[in-house]
Amino acid sequence: MSGEKKNLKKNILVVPSEKLNLEEGFIPKTKEEILALEKMAIYRIREEMEVDENFQQLIPYVAIKKGDKILTYKRSQTGGEGRLYDKYAIGVGGHIDEPDNLVKASLREIEEEIDLKLSEEDLQFVGLINLLGTEVDRVHLGIAILVEIDEDLDFQKGELDKILNRSFDNKEDLEKKKDKFEYWSQVFFESYLKDIL
Repeated sequence: MSGEKKNLKKNILVVPSEKLNLEEGFIPKTKEEILALEKMAIYRIREEMEVDENFQQLIPYVAIKKGDKILTYKRSQTGGEGRLYDKYAIGVGGHIDEPDNLVKASLREIEEEIDLKLSEEDLQFVGLINLLGTEVDRVHLGIAILVEIDEDLDFQKGELDKILNRSFDNKEDLEKKKDKFEYWSQVFFESYLKDIL
């Protein structure tokens, strides 16, 4: 818990909500459109941003695709967001801490969470995930990213205490599991991923 409190004191990258004016759901965007968000972004203290709907925190949300399968995992209670405990997820990622930018934070989170070293060229920026249903949703903006890999992942590396029950699932398996997904993963799957599997 002390680590989480410490993280809340960090500066993270946010965009004033009034500059976004986005519809709700999955919004297809190009890499250029997504990276342009950084020109509007500023760093603010995370603890303040978690309750300030005047800003949206930019959160890389990376799906890992291998052939016709997508990596899924279960979030443990040692993860940062209490609302996501025991939910299944597709997206790997987290907040963008100062002085990181979107690309650097995405690559760092992927390496930390699942021990996969990538470069910017591996990141396919495909859209935004903007949900408005809860107070938590309204202060976060998902940056939907796809990474395609050929090699196997070592499921015994990375953040083993946070990222549980890892598996690569095909479209049929994902359909069966989707009701257990956190909402961002449901939206990403239904609106984009299932059409490319």
